[in-house]
Formats: sequence, structure tokens, C-alpha cells
Amino acid sequence: MTWFELTHKMKTGFDVALFVGSGYVWQYHNDYLGFYWDKPYYYVYNLYSFTVKKDFTIKNHHLIPGGGLSYRSARETYADYDLGNDGDDILYSYPMVVNAHFQDLGIILNFDYQYSFTPNISIGCRFMGHIPMNIGLENIMISPLISLRM
Repeated sequence: MTWFELTHKMKTGFDVALFVGSGYVWQYHNDYLGFYWDKPYYYVYNLYSFTVKKDFTIKNHHLIPGGGLSYRSARETYADYDLGNDGDDILYSYPMVVNAHFQDLGIILNFDYQYSFTPNISIGCRFMGHIPMNIGLENIMISPLISLRM
């Protein structure tokens, strides 16, 4: 997943952030009958969130817990079959390529650790969980990060 976040420091000591993340996975269909053998399966995942964070600093170490609301959009395509059993014979239907698109709202929980080299440049690691409203905890992301403060 590729992601970008824009953060603004409030006078209250809290930070508000806009997060944009996008992921893309593809592979070729495993089509047993050969109809769609060269057609790619793909899954496109977009995640947008608005979070509130608090920066706790000890010397050059920053511990930043946060949370907020998210909007997720995902699109996938795949070959689908109906399989059946008629006595000794296995029945296949002709395959069709299914295009599915879904959207939902959720909650983002994240925790960042950053080490500052200068007041404006730091590196660190982000731990993030996405909890869609309809199914519970779905995604856990562990990602390195580079922070540039201006």
C-alpha cells in the first residue's frame, strides 16, 4: 500500500491529519476451463481518513497515538463458476468475469513511533488498524515512514 498523510498542528496540542492510501494487487485468473486464462484478476483498494493525534515527545523520540473516521472504496474482478454434482459427473457452468465494487465507513486507530534527526526530519514506524462498521477489524498495517515538517 502506498500512503500519504498531511498533518496540521492545532493550538491545543493535538494534530489533525488527512490520510490517503491506495493499494493494487493483480494476478492471472486460474480458469480451469481456459476461457479467461489470460485475463487478470485485480483488486484496487483506496482508504481515506480524518484522524486526530497527540504527540508525546521524550528527547528525540515521538510516540503518537491517534484515531478517527475512514472511508474505504474497493473494486475487484474475478472469474466465477457454478459447480454442481449430478451423480458421478461434476457440472461446470460457463464462467463469467464478476466486477464487484463496495464502499464503507469505519474507524482508524494508529500508533506512530518517530525518531527525530533534526526538528524537521524524522523516521519511524506506523502501526494502523482499520475497523469497518460492518465487519470489525479487517486491516492491520505496519509501515516505515519518513516525516518532513515544514
